[in-house]
Amino acid sequence: LEFPMGVFLMSSPSRHASGVSVSKSVECYDKTQILSDDKFDTRHLIRAGENYINAVATIIASAGITNYRLDASPLVLRTDIEFALGTSKLSAINQLLKAINYNELWADSYGSIRATKYQPAEGRKIDLYYVPGKESIIIPNSIIII
Repeated sequence: LEFPMGVFLMSSPSRHASGVSVSKSVECYDKTQILSDDKFDTRHLIRAGENYINAVATIIASAGITNYRLDASPLVLRTDIEFALGTSKLSAINQLLKAINYNELWADSYGSIRATKYQPAEGRKIDLYYVPGKESIIIPNSIIII
């Protein structure tokens, strides 16, 4: 089986030399980093009556991101909300999502930005089982720490 691991933004690598050995380390970020780095350059006002998910989509698009999937919601803001100059767009989006009981914004394994409704663990579908055995990457009786 093959599993996509995601689409990542890489930082400039740093080079480390030790005798004849040379290594490079690089930090990788998912695409939500774009929204974390992008700040509002003016006050950002969202008016009462605006659909929460439409407001999130507008903020995502303002950062130049076109690949996103957002679970629909009928909920609308009851009052105006304003984000101050310098607020990160990711912070603003997560505040809006929290207000309607959604998970924080995340990037899936194909690099698409996602907003999904929160579901308790007992209500979620199991997508994959890890079974120890001869053909497994998991050693029988091992402990997995995540």
